[in-house]
Amino acid sequence: MKKNNEKFKTGMSDRAFKEIFLNQKNTYLLKVLLESVLKKTVNIIGVQNTELLTGNVHVRAKRVDANIWTDIGIINIEINSKEDVYTKIRNTAYIFNIYNDLVKAGKDYTDKINVIQINFSDGLSQKKMDSYYYLCNPNDTEDIRIKNLEIYDINMNYYRKIWYTNSASEIEENKYIIMLLLRPEELEKISKDRIVRKYMDELIKINEVFKDFKFSEFISPEEDMKKIIESEKTLAREKGMKSGMKQGMRQGMRQGIQQGIQQGIKKGKEQGLKV
Repeated sequence: MKKNNEKFKTGMSDRAFKEIFLNQKNTYLLKVLLESVLKKTVNIIGVQNTELLTGNVHVRAKRVDANIWTDIGIINIEINSKEDVYTKIRNTAYIFNIYNDLVKAGKDYTDKINVIQINFSDGLSQKKMDSYYYLCNPNDTEDIRIKNLEIYDINMNYYRKIWYTNSASEIEENKYIIMLLLRPEELEKISKDRIVRKYMDELIKINEVFKDFKFSEFISPEEDMKKIIESEKTLAREKGMKSGMKQGMRQGMRQGIQQGIQQGIKKGKEQGLKV
């Protein structure tokens, strides 16, 4: 494997992440990662849409959401390659949508089920390691409006710095988050850990599958949505043109028949016939 192969997908590739961690056979990898972020025990009950993953990696721009049912609530995971205003708005809108669906599905308005979003974000400008958010009063952060909706922003730049400073104790403490940033030759350095080794093997395997298909360079959800919108516009235009042609033909036929009748009447009158 070439070390400088820019096409190699790390765990910070949305598609590679989901192919590995949403696969049912890798549930324990997901469990360890969630526990590393949340600093508590997490028991996974189910993962959404796992049947859409491995085996179909050549399908262009396939979007699979990382929603996990656990004993501490519903956990949504988003992989963000850069910091943009629209990314924060989109992710917030998405977690609110999950919350909304949960409320509508319930019999009453309660906060018994937690909704948690974890954002693994690269390119964050903030210097903090991680950020944790509730929906609260900005003038009184202890006045929490909704207690069962939580957002974690994981600053991957910070974890990258830990790796490059070679702090053995910090790397050991955060290795299951740091591994998402690393390529196989880097993962080898911490691969004595069985979780890291398993993750590395899965990452290499997924990249081999990606490499075999011409559609392995997946477009982003934003690009996908733009293409969908443009496709819908094109289809609408084509449908409109077809409908217009049919209507024009029908109108033309009606006009032609009417004109034929009028011409027949006129001709009959000219020939002295009763019409």
